[in-house]
Amino acid sequence: MAAGGLFIMLGLLSFFLVKEKQMRGLMIGLWGGYLLYGMFFDYHVATHDYYHLPFIPIVALSLGPLGGWVAAHWSEATQGYGRGVVILILLYGLFSAVWDVRNQLKAVDYRPDAAMWVEIGQKLGYEKGAIALTQDYGSRLEYWGWRSVTIWPSASDLNYVELRSGRASFDKLFEKYSGKRAFFLVTDFDELKRQPELRAKLNGYSIYAQADGYVIYNLQQPLVH
Repeated sequence: MAAGGLFIMLGLLSFFLVKEKQMRGLMIGLWGGYLLYGMFFDYHVATHDYYHLPFIPIVALSLGPLGGWVAAHWSEATQGYGRGVVILILLYGLFSAVWDVRNQLKAVDYRPDAAMWVEIGQKLGYEKGAIALTQDYGSRLEYWGWRSVTIWPSASDLNYVELRSGRASFDKLFEKYSGKRAFFLVTDFDELKRQPELRAKLNGYSIYAQADGYVIYNLQQPLVH
């Protein structure tokens, strides 16, 4: 989960340290509200991690009573140089966490990705519409490529629609999305493998542009078999 199982456990244990009725009521309201939120968006919280983001501040607030209790007991148990040692240990833990994040960010160079999205934006142009099966609902293309496109639904999105209203015709869905759009961009190839009907459909069109990381199909030039 987004907050981590350990911190969720500690946040729940903090309930037993809250003495003020108002604070306890606030925590119960926050946790209960999130439970209702999860029940309403049951499919979304199970398939999309970012639906758990509201849970992070709830857990963080719940850790406050536990943090206060630990700080009070440490203050009583440590005197003189012992208190300074505790502060050094806490600073070490904070530095370690920051250093781990720094190493994760340094592990991958995303500058080539930025150049790829700029190139895609130039290839698509701005005069003709496009559909895209791409990461992050097209935000990378919008940010680096300055190009807004119609997003083709992922397999999980299509599954959600099927669960709610039954299976839709693929041909009607493709016609609805393609409309008068000229191109179909694919950058998420793992997602394309999950949609064999779409892959077969796109194979019936000529390739407008292709490079490492993307393929652009020309919807105005179907292949003649």
